[in-house]
Amino acid sequence: MRIDTVHLENWRVFRDARVSGLPGLSVFIGANGTGKSTLLDSLRFLQECATFGMEPALENRGGVESLKTLPFGEEPSGETRLSFRFVGLSAAQSLTYTMVLDPAKETGRDETVACE
Repeated sequence: MRIDTVHLENWRVFRDARVSGLPGLSVFIGANGTGKSTLLDSLRFLQECATFGMEPALENRGGVESLKTLPFGEEPSGETRLSFRFVGLSAAQSLTYTMVLDPAKETGRDETVACE
């Protein structure tokens, strides 16, 4: 099983970013400040949630608002969504896992786990 697609909304420097068609090994190249580390950080957060649970992972990072640091002092708005699509479960099946982080409640929740 591998991650094929990452979709980030209001996650740190990304308002709405999608990377899809990821091969088994990916290399991200770009200028400083373009979001390479932020993309990898979303994968670390997924791993922390899977290992420790969403609430402890959020606490370790300073809460929901600390994950919504948009550039140039912009105010974050709305929920933060992280979606990960996994492929390789079987020849014709994939799984999409979506997390929603709600700043109003300072908490997160699993929104969808959908098999295709």
